[in-house]
Amino acid sequence: MRLSGFRAGDRVSIIGAGFMGRLHLALVRTLGAAVAGVVDISDTRLADARSAGANWTAPPDQADEARGEQDVVFVTAGAPGALELALSLCDDGGTVVLYGAFPKELAVGLSPDALHHHEQSIVGVYSHEPEDWRTSAGLIRSGALARDLDLLVTARFALDAVGDAFRLVADTPTYRVLVGGS
Repeated sequence: MRLSGFRAGDRVSIIGAGFMGRLHLALVRTLGAAVAGVVDISDTRLADARSAGANWTAPPDQADEARGEQDVVFVTAGAPGALELALSLCDDGGTVVLYGAFPKELAVGLSPDALHHHEQSIVGVYSHEPEDWRTSAGLIRSGALARDLDLLVTARFALDAVGDAFRLVADTPTYRVLVGGS
C-alpha cells in the first residue's frame, strides 16, 4: 500500500478477487477510498467482493465503465492481459501496482509514449518493510479489518479433523481454511 501513493479519496480498482485482492479491497475501504472496484474472471469471487463492500465489480471484458478513471490500480492476479487492463483503467497521473507475481516468461508490449503523455506510473511490489508490518498489525489490533478478515475464512476445523480440511481445499475453491485453535 505504501508504495502505491494511495490517499483517502482515491478511486481504486483491484484486478484479482482472490485472497490478496480481497485484502487490498479491505485495506482501501478502511483507509478511505472514494470508490473501490474489483475485476475478476470468477462470478463467485465477484459476488463475494460485492458482499465485502466493492462499489462495483466486473469481469475483465466488461470493465469499460471504469476505464481511465482510477487513481490506483492494484494487480493482485498476475495473469496475461492484467497489466494492459490495469493501464487502461488508470487515470492520467495514476499508478499501477504490480502486487501479484506474473509468469517469468510473460512479456508485454507497452507504449512509452502513452505512459509519458498520461503520466502513469508502474510500481512493482515484492516484499514488505518493517513499517508495513507495523501498519498492518495496528490495523488488525484496532479491529478495523475484523469483519473483512472473518469473511476470508472459508472454514474452520478442529485439529483432529485436519483430513476434512485438506479434502475441502482439494475439492473446493477457498480463501483460507483454519485448523486448530479455538
